Amino acid sequence: MKDLGLGYEKIPACRDGCMIFWKETENLDACTVCKKSKWKDDIIGADGSSQTSKRRPVKVLQYFPLIPRLQRLFTSQHTASHMKWHAHARTKYGVLRHPADGEAWKSFDARHPNFASNPLNVRLGLASDGFNPLGT
Repeated sequence: MKDLGLGYEKIPACRDGCMIFWKETENLDACTVCKKSKWKDDIIGADGSSQTSKRRPVKVLQYFPLIPRLQRLFTSQHTASHMKWHAHARTKYGVLRHPADGEAWKSFDARHPNFASNPLNVRLGLASDGFNPLGT
């Protein structure tokens, strides 16, 4: 994937998911919330001695940058035509067959006419299954 320009970044994270160690916090050794170390414990050898190898984070977030992936969709004429389908080839029967037929899409187009006028602009939808940030 990296050879195609679709690599990812590994970002250390707190073992409890409190924070990620990125940008201004990447040089910290412990979480600022729970105070736990971001490093795995030392490896204990067969003879019982502690072997400190390269320090490895307990948890790693794999960040896949979105922009190169979206740009890649437009490099092929075939996929680029599919990316513009909602503006050029969609039939309007008055039935919800595509997100472009929905009220949210139409409302967004009305609020942002400059964005909506270019069929190359991409709208992203977010869906979650069981995600509850408040824990209630």
